[in-house]
Amino acid sequence: MAVNLDHVPILRAMDPQDMLEWVERFPEQVADAWRRADAMELPDALRGKRHIVVAGMGGSAIGGDLLAAYLAPRARVPVTVVRYYELPAWVDSNTLVIASSYSGNTEETLSAFEDALSRKAGVIALTTGGKLARLALDADVPIVSFPGGGQPRAALGYSFILLLGIAQALGYVTVSGEERGELAHVLDELNAAYASDVPEEENLAKQYARLLYGRIPYVMGAAVLAPVARRWKTQFNENSKQWSAFDEMPELDHNTVMGTRAPKDLAEDVMLVSLESPTDHPRVRLRWKITADIFRKAGLAQLRIEAPGDFPLTQMLGLVHLGDFISVYLAFLNGQDPSDIDNINYLKAELERSND
Repeated sequence: MAVNLDHVPILRAMDPQDMLEWVERFPEQVADAWRRADAMELPDALRGKRHIVVAGMGGSAIGGDLLAAYLAPRARVPVTVVRYYELPAWVDSNTLVIASSYSGNTEETLSAFEDALSRKAGVIALTTGGKLARLALDADVPIVSFPGGGQPRAALGYSFILLLGIAQALGYVTVSGEERGELAHVLDELNAAYASDVPEEENLAKQYARLLYGRIPYVMGAAVLAPVARRWKTQFNENSKQWSAFDEMPELDHNTVMGTRAPKDLAEDVMLVSLESPTDHPRVRLRWKITADIFRKAGLAQLRIEAPGDFPLTQMLGLVHLGDFISVYLAFLNGQDPSDIDNINYLKAELERSND
């Protein structure tokens, strides 16, 4: 299907639930999330926990991955993301469990929430409402709420920044005003550069979508950009309706580099996308260069993208924003509605029917 990415009315017609508009509102969403985070008041009893668990699924869990990566070099408390019905055996009263569910009705997260209460853990509910909010209210658990209305994956500005706000409010980390200022500035610049009314010849997001069209994106990142690579993969799945995979550097140098030889005809169908940062470990920077050479010799197409900004938050969310734009433009090239989740809805309906 030949799609002109510069014909905005056609794009809007292919996007009845306005996923592109949600992407374009990302900087605004991040700014509102910071305002909510700054006004946050949480019980002192939640301070000083030895471990943080973020329980969530899909778009509500990726914020936990970003939090874990961001806090790893900055906080003395580890963060574990749980995408399951039950919590690890070590969760106890010294653990802070944040149950993150956009709808408030995610069955795995509801189960983990009740498990956390039974373990006497410190618990916070992060949601727009639903059953999670009702259970939290009944259990006298703090609720961090935010506006709904779209798809969970379109609310990452809230689901990540509010998690970071919780960590800051409880004294686990401090995000400087300089870092927040750079993030806001760069997101506004990127939003203007990738917007739907910017022609493809000047729009990197549209150009990258065109390069990826007809290929399987294999997205790679290191340190704080590893969960960003995961985010790109899931956005290609849900928005673009196509296969994708993600990997992490330097681990991929210990296995993935050997996986390029079979099946032999796959090389022409794959596009390797490396999300690189000028602040990557020096050995990782060297690894990117050598690994790119290995992949080039294997005949694999590659797209190397450098993160914007000087601070980790800017690099993470700047590339998240780019990936979201690319995935929506790629959906249009694929002839797909980026908001449609018919397979997921079918699965949920079948699960619900099994409860009758």
